[in-house]
Amino acid sequence: MSNRKAIIFSYDEKRHEQSHYTMEFPFLRVLDFNFYTLELRKKNWWEYIKSDNPVAAALLSKMNYTDEERVQVRVEFLRMMTRMELDPDRARLIKGF
Repeated sequence: MSNRKAIIFSYDEKRHEQSHYTMEFPFLRVLDFNFYTLELRKKNWWEYIKSDNPVAAALLSKMNYTDEERVQVRVEFLRMMTRMELDPDRARLIKGF
């Protein structure tokens, strides 16, 4: 079992998120937590279209693309779904995202 933790941010605009969280009192540090951040708006969608990862397919719509690329993103998403040959329930779950 891995101890790696990640947080995925899917805001509609680009932001900068911290990768560290601390909770403390003046007399005691209660929590000191580091995590990997993945800010989808900072990722280019074309880097993930060759992936056979269902999670990448689901998150594709939240990645960085222009208005002109919108149709191309949808076409590539459908190609990914076809290539992965998912069962109907999993395909429906991803398409719903």
